[in-house]
Amino acid sequence: MENGVRPFGTEAFQVRGAASPHSFRLENETVPPEQLIQALTLVQRASKDLWPGFIPATIPTLVFDGDDTWLGGTTPATPGWEASLSGWRWRGRHPALVANTAVTLPDGSTAAGILLRSLGTVSAERLASLVIHEAFHVWQAAHPSPAWEANELDALTYPAGDAEVLHARAEETACLGAALNKPDWQGDAAKALAWRAVRHGLLSARQREYEQRAETLEGLAQFVECQFLKELPLLDPLAAVGLGIRPWAYFSGAASAFLLSRGGESWQAEVMSGTPLDSILAGQIGTSDRMPEITPALAEAAAHAAQAHTLRLEHLRQQFDALPGKRLRLSGSKLRVVGFDPLNIHALPDGQLLHTRYVAVEVGDGRLEVLTAQALADGADLLNPTALTVADMTEPSVSGGRWQIRTVTLRADLPAANISVTLNGWEASLD
Repeated sequence: MENGVRPFGTEAFQVRGAASPHSFRLENETVPPEQLIQALTLVQRASKDLWPGFIPATIPTLVFDGDDTWLGGTTPATPGWEASLSGWRWRGRHPALVANTAVTLPDGSTAAGILLRSLGTVSAERLASLVIHEAFHVWQAAHPSPAWEANELDALTYPAGDAEVLHARAEETACLGAALNKPDWQGDAAKALAWRAVRHGLLSARQREYEQRAETLEGLAQFVECQFLKELPLLDPLAAVGLGIRPWAYFSGAASAFLLSRGGESWQAEVMSGTPLDSILAGQIGTSDRMPEITPALAEAAAHAAQAHTLRLEHLRQQFDALPGKRLRLSGSKLRVVGFDPLNIHALPDGQLLHTRYVAVEVGDGRLEVLTAQALADGADLLNPTALTVADMTEPSVSGGRWQIRTVTLRADLPAANISVTLNGWEASLD
């Protein structure tokens, strides 16, 4: 036990007096699925050497199994939970859980959150690795460092459709993969750094910093996860050209961490002080002034990926425009985005931002939350859009002066007096 947090695993689900945690169930007892118990048992037994000071079993966990949400490692401070000898259950998806992420609970505590469409889609070992990945993010939040400070606004300007940037990334990915699979790895790692220098020459200072911070934020969580699974990150240069900067940082950051770990553990303290992974690696092995040879197949793949990126953005906008049903347009000078999924935001050529999975906004005493659905934001400011449009709306209920919708994909609670009916839905003007 650390800082009063009770581990969530075999012990958390053990029935008193039973010969083993799985050998006896009380009649009508509320219990988590067996697969979840197995996964959290693996978390309980995970090595304490994945990262200095990080002990996965001490991190509270919030898991939605497709039907219900299970909380462990802490006692809920708000009503709505069902208690049993085996843990805590919330019927359906808990409102705080919107993605695989570090989740802030209503009492201010933080848990490793896992959101699954179905528990049957993932093995117990894989589920345990996801828990450990998100638990590391909880640990990162509890241990502030400039290493974790990635500004998501900078990701929106990243040149995801630039063929030269994508080509250099593909070449770097190929070199990193070669280095990971060789005992004599320094030469390939130096080539990877040379290709990185080419790409960084095409980026702004803020874009370079975002990439490096994303590698320490997400790449190190991936590194910890891969260590638990006893496997190396998958590095496919052809697939790399089609990834957004944040998804790619998972793999490039993890790969750099594995290479750095071959030289001892001092690099981890450097990371905590805010030094980027690529800078530490360059300090260990040096850099090459010689430009590596171009791989024609990767250059061609990058050109195709750049063109596909532009077409994909056009298609996403067309898909949004074609969504059926009524629409709600919410506007206001004080509109604030209070939650979003950075992996599912698309900066459209016209300057609008398309949220394709999750976004939550507040303005005055109104709130709108979209989950597994789409919303189009006007204005390039991620956190302060001028308007937000949601398609495929259902009819609201109006009671006590509130305009409300509560479905699986949409939650709205707005002042009814500020909402007017339009030809294709509703307009909400709030300040």
